[in-house]
Amino acid sequence: MNLGEYLHHFHITQSSFAEIVGASQGMVSHVITGRAKLTGEKILRWCEATGWVVTPHEIDSKTYPNPTDGLPAEFQANTQPSAGVDS
Repeated sequence: MNLGEYLHHFHITQSSFAEIVGASQGMVSHVITGRAKLTGEKILRWCEATGWVVTPHEIDSKTYPNPTDGLPAEFQANTQPSAGVDS
């Protein structure tokens, strides 16, 4: 789920999320639309604010190229595809 979808799904305004992460509403909008990039540290802080529902990879796949990059260990197992499962 990307950040825009997260905010919409949980009925959170960009302004409210901006206040939570210490940014402006405009910055949140620019990150959602791809007009602005965050530092790796800020990406992690923003993802943590979503409870890791939004992953670092979903915010910036160049900085975090693998889907589990940047996630705490307890969240990595929940996002990796199952191996060895017969169909």
